[in-house]
Amino acid sequence: MNIVPANKSDLDACNNLLRASDEEVEEKVNELLEWVQDINWPVAVPICERLKNIGSPLVGPVKKILLSNDEVWKYWVISGLLSKASNETVCSLKAELENIVENPTEAEKAEEINIVASEVLVKCQ
Repeated sequence: MNIVPANKSDLDACNNLLRASDEEVEEKVNELLEWVQDINWPVAVPICERLKNIGSPLVGPVKKILLSNDEVWKYWVISGLLSKASNETVCSLKAELENIVENPTEAEKAEEINIVASEVLVKCQ
C-alpha cells in the first residue's frame, strides 16, 4: 500500500495514507512533508490532516524545515499543519517558532512567516 503520493494529484495514495497505521506514517514523515511545500497541491491538505495526529515523530522533521531557508515551505508547514496539530507538538517546536517571531529574516517577514508562527504559538500559553 503506497502512502506517499507519486505526483501532486495522487489522491489514491492519500486515501491509503488515511487508512495507514501511525507506525507506517511515521516511517514516511519526511517524504510526506515534501508534499506540503505547496498547500495548493491536491495532496497537501489530506497529508496535513493525517500528519497533524502523529505527535512527536513530526517534531524533528518539522524542526529541519523551520531551520531551512525555504520560506514558502515554512509558511505552509506552520499555517497548514502546525495550526491543526496538537498543542504538545507545537510546544515541542516553541524555540524555533519563537525565534522566527522574535528574529525573523527579511525573507520570513516578506512571506509573513513570523505572523503565522505567532498565531500558532498561542497554543503554548
